[in-house]
Amino acid sequence: MMRSRSHRPGFTLIEMAIATALTGLLGVLCLLSWKAFGVPAVDSYYRGRVAGEAIMAAASLAADLGGSLPPSSGPIGDRDDHRLVGWRYEFGNLELWYDSGQDPVDPAPEGDPSIFAAPNHAIIYSFQSAPYTTRGMLVRTDSRTGTSSVVATDLASMAVDIPFGSEERVIVTLEFQYRIFQQTSSRFYTFEAIKP
Repeated sequence: MMRSRSHRPGFTLIEMAIATALTGLLGVLCLLSWKAFGVPAVDSYYRGRVAGEAIMAAASLAADLGGSLPPSSGPIGDRDDHRLVGWRYEFGNLELWYDSGQDPVDPAPEGDPSIFAAPNHAIIYSFQSAPYTTRGMLVRTDSRTGTSSVVATDLASMAVDIPFGSEERVIVTLEFQYRIFQQTSSRFYTFEAIKP
């Protein structure tokens, strides 16, 4: 009488080696497909987001540098109502000053009325760092209403250049940053305006 061998359930060493090799191959294929398709897709998403933020900043700057502001209330104003009379860059803020139609209260040292004083009003663009993050934002403040609004985010810096001796041109350079997998990328957008 022959005795049958007992068959224990489990995997053999060869089966385990084949399964490990196939799992490693699958991991390598997934990593290569992520580098080929995933990383460019994420980079494209962030570049599109930064481009959208730059478009919002450009639209806001173009509207404010366009010549005049709409009246705060009442009927549609004249072209000369609330017209842009000057700009300056002080304390890291770009100030755009608009004529109120009234005589200025604060005279300049030469005795001429200053355009950078009440009753004229200002639109102020400032770079502010966002809380709990390394990125910043471009904030627009209206001195007439006292309201502030965020124009663009993902901002790393704002530089304003008013060429010496020229009060007719202003150049604003915004640096946007985004970070992908421990790598930081920057995009620079430059806006140039000539006084209308």
